[in-house]
Amino acid sequence: MNYLIVYLLLTFGQLVPIGAGTSNVSEVVALVTLFYTLVSKNRRLIDEEVKLICCIVVLLAVVVFHDAVGNGLTLDTAKVTSHYLVIVAYIVYLRKSLEVNPKRLLTFVVFLALSETFSFLIGANSARALSDPWQLGLAGPVSLGIFSAVVFATRSNKALLILVCFVLGVVHVYFSARAFALGSVITGLLLWIWSSKQQTATHRMASYILLSGSVILALGTLTLDTAMRQGFFGKELGDQYLEQASNEYGLIGGSRPQFLVGVLAAAEHPIIGYGTFQENEAKKYVLMLVYDIRNKDFINHVFVDRKIDSGKIPSHSTILEAWHAFGILGLFFWIVIIFKISGFFFSAMSNPATVSPIVIFIVPQMIWSIIFNPGPERLMFSLGLGFLLAFNSVRKKNGLSNWPIIRRRNRSIGSIATLNELTK
Repeated sequence: MNYLIVYLLLTFGQLVPIGAGTSNVSEVVALVTLFYTLVSKNRRLIDEEVKLICCIVVLLAVVVFHDAVGNGLTLDTAKVTSHYLVIVAYIVYLRKSLEVNPKRLLTFVVFLALSETFSFLIGANSARALSDPWQLGLAGPVSLGIFSAVVFATRSNKALLILVCFVLGVVHVYFSARAFALGSVITGLLLWIWSSKQQTATHRMASYILLSGSVILALGTLTLDTAMRQGFFGKELGDQYLEQASNEYGLIGGSRPQFLVGVLAAAEHPIIGYGTFQENEAKKYVLMLVYDIRNKDFINHVFVDRKIDSGKIPSHSTILEAWHAFGILGLFFWIVIIFKISGFFFSAMSNPATVSPIVIFIVPQMIWSIIFNPGPERLMFSLGLGFLLAFNSVRKKNGLSNWPIIRRRNRSIGSIATLNELTK
């Protein structure tokens, strides 16, 4: 029952602001949980969590020093500090909870989806939030909840999981969420590869995925480009794609211009970054985003003012935001995280265990979020990485070299040992 209460506070607590909106109940509960773990003799951190905490402490020391010798410590310094500490806090709690029972993932995701829904119902105050709630917050937790439920209910049945990916892809296309739709197709393809291979070496699976993935990506890009130009996915999506692709800077300049501007900004100060005080530099890059990159005949002055008032350099990317704030160390931190979770992904792909499909579903979304989305969304990122750390901990505790042991009762994918059976 205690974990249910904490889950409710972690998810719905984000709707209850504290300190004039600088924090919320969810963050406070997470930090208290982390503090209790650190001081309690009966609750121990695993090696990955210790390394993660040490890296984040170094990053926070860098930004505090940068701000202190520059423009002075501000509220933004505290916000960035708490943001990264909260990520660690979520990971520590979720890892411990999921390690006890991985099916708790379903409970947490259901609460998360409900809290996201309520946040839109009570706080939607922009045209984008009202028109695209699915893309902005609901698609991730709802999709993961549906997928995870099917995983545990069917013991990772290949056909049903691929069918779920197809259905989710159709839903995402209906709501004009192209990235999510493409991700669903890719996940379905990965699940087909996963289920068609018997247990194999992780490095061999990684080589196979990288080689075949490069070829499929090239062919898929050409196919998608042709389909969009022919209006296969509808006139609205086709016209939007053509507008973005015709940009002077290519598809990235048309669909992710903030990312392009963020890269240019990072190249100006690649070693030390900008710290949290970016207001003076932000204006220059906002104007570059609107006038130079977007190439629009008219300028939405409300958009310009809102971006300038935010005081942050445009980037639309977690890894670029970290590069701007922490310098080269922020960039390296997220590169290491990407390599770390990619290792879990290849391990899951090489072993047909019960939890492998969930790892395969989560990891591509996490990597996409780190590279191309702002944030990251703390709950979704922490959920994914916390889940991975949980099973890494179980793997070490049982002395396993790869993934949970497979129990071959018959040839069915579902005939495998559960985590509870492994830890008895």
